Amino acid sequence: MKNKTFIPLAILVLLLCIPIFFSVQCLHDREIDYPSGLVSNFDRIAYYRFDASTILEDIGSGKLNVFQKLDDESSISYEEHDVRFWNQENYMQIADAVHKSAFGEGVEGWKINSMDYFRACSDKPLGFSSGEIIFYQKSNGSNSYRTHLIAIHNGVAITGENNFQRPLLGWMSVQPNRFKVNADGALNIAEENGGRKFRTAFNNECQIILVLRPNPSKDNDWLVYYDYRGSLETFEILIDPYTGWY
Repeated sequence: MKNKTFIPLAILVLLLCIPIFFSVQCLHDREIDYPSGLVSNFDRIAYYRFDASTILEDIGSGKLNVFQKLDDESSISYEEHDVRFWNQENYMQIADAVHKSAFGEGVEGWKINSMDYFRACSDKPLGFSSGEIIFYQKSNGSNSYRTHLIAIHNGVAITGENNFQRPLLGWMSVQPNRFKVNADGALNIAEENGGRKFRTAFNNECQIILVLRPNPSKDNDWLVYYDYRGSLETFEILIDPYTGWY
């Protein structure tokens, strides 16, 4: 009789312990460093130059050798007099081409960890002057992620590699194919809901940053952030990319 009582009791204790284990593990997962777009967080950094005026046409026509690898960062000139503004789809196209050139394969089969886009304030802002996308894939035979950074700015591409420990439940990924609101739409919503008022108050002397970095400990929304010359004067809005809610 004692043995029959002990078995259900042991099962009950086990069932009570499982949620506690997962709660502790989730807290641990939240403490694990997630990659950011900072180049300093990546290894094996490489720099490339390309013709910003023709890159989309070059990619579309299948032109080869459109990226020139540079010896180091010292030979890069970040020209600002003829800045190109591309939309989210353009950045994905360029990132795929850069990935093929740098790593020998496109981004098909890779997941997206985060997207960041940047531009200066202006009247009727359209497109972005810079973009950073982090791709990842589970490493074969290990409990880690292979992670690739691709940063693009007006004729310059920077790539980086690193490995990050895979948490128990894995990373949350960005899924552009499910977007109801992409980066361009998020900027439009921000403009209509306080962004335009903010930047005109400061005569467009500001910058706009869009960040989408899914993380168990953070919101999984577009953060659209207007910053006035690095001061405390800011405006921000959160927009759900999958529902459009804000």
